[in-house]
Amino acid sequence: MKTIYLLLFTLIIGNTAIATEKAKQGTISGIILDEQNKPIDYVTVGLFKVSDSALVKTALTTPDGKFEFANINTGNYYVKANMMGYGVYKGKPFVLAETDLTLTLGEIKMKSEGKTLNAVSITATKPLIERKVDKMVMNVENSSIAIGSTALEVLQKAPGVTVDQNDNISMQGKQGVLIMLDGKQTYMSNADVANLLRNMQSSELETIELITNPSSKYPASGNSGIINIRTKKNKNGGTNGSITLTAAQGKNFRGNAGINLNHRTNNLNVFGNYNYGHFGNTNNLDINRISNGTPDTYFMQTGETKRKRNNNNFKAGLDYFIDKKNTIGILVNGYLNNGLENTQNNTLIGKSFTQKDSSLVANNNQKDKYENLSYNVNYKSILDTAGSEISADLDYSRFNGKDIANYENDYRFANGDRIRPLNIIRNTTPTEIDIKAFKVDYNV
Repeated sequence: MKTIYLLLFTLIIGNTAIATEKAKQGTISGIILDEQNKPIDYVTVGLFKVSDSALVKTALTTPDGKFEFANINTGNYYVKANMMGYGVYKGKPFVLAETDLTLTLGEIKMKSEGKTLNAVSITATKPLIERKVDKMVMNVENSSIAIGSTALEVLQKAPGVTVDQNDNISMQGKQGVLIMLDGKQTYMSNADVANLLRNMQSSELETIELITNPSSKYPASGNSGIINIRTKKNKNGGTNGSITLTAAQGKNFRGNAGINLNHRTNNLNVFGNYNYGHFGNTNNLDINRISNGTPDTYFMQTGETKRKRNNNNFKAGLDYFIDKKNTIGILVNGYLNNGLENTQNNTLIGKSFTQKDSSLVANNNQKDKYENLSYNVNYKSILDTAGSEISADLDYSRFNGKDIANYENDYRFANGDRIRPLNIIRNTTPTEIDIKAFKVDYNV
């Protein structure tokens, strides 16, 4: 029977770990009303950390005035609500604790704002969240979140967008979201897109467009929703560029470096950028479990996982302006990424938490390498002053990946003798994908 328990335990370690991590996240909700106790829809609500006033997540109220922040780590927070015609609301600090992971803030009253002005001065300032007819736009450029973070961290703050621990990106609870960069398909998996955005500086972003109900002009693969990430376009004449460096040191080091160059004349725009990122993180796990039986079996597991990633992504291209209405362009972009993951788990097994009769030591090592190179030739023609246009794209993308994993399980009695020979499993998974696509769009 002991052997059976051991085998079962090795299968459920992963699921138990996931459940423990999720248990530390909760949900924060509330409802926003006006002075007549009527719900206000499409209010921008921001969730901020008390410690440094950093924005954690944004949300928009529904037609009945409700808002919700899901998958929020425990901690001290406050909310701010903003809506044109109303004064800005800033709430008092509150705590999301492990003992109460479903926190309701109740009713929040916003007061209408009316002022008599002697003179009117109009300043063009875009709100962080902007609602348009067919999409929601998050204006990243010139906002507080455009500094000191990655593009992936900014995306996680967008209303209704979540990124799970496996880098699956979902919107409004739907997976299979199509990710586009500057209006073009990436032809990457969600995990590869997440790695690309993890290595892109937030200062490179202009807007993030959230399209929950795509029209027919978008690819059919985006029926679960489309997220279009638009990067900044340098429209200044001549030659210019920028260099960015960021670094952070906690338990692990994290750093980014990037260079961006642009040369623009009346008829030609040549551009390119390169970004390097190094990321490390450590996860510690402690689990005590009881498997009911005759007698009961007790499992005491401690584990540590260390991850390191090195990401390189680049882009280069040119746009030739034939005239004011016709443009042809060439674009090359790609990435070279690699990572290491080492996990050590030690599980003590016995008749009680203080009485050990056997153990399982699991050492897992994984190494991966991913390379992608994409080419694009595009043409765009503006047909009339009403905005009708026709565009064509020719794409070729090549992806290479390789995962190497080693799993070692060592079963021993309490005296140190092996119960069975060392169990070793080795796995190598190579991947090679070629994508060719041609697309013509006519927009009225």
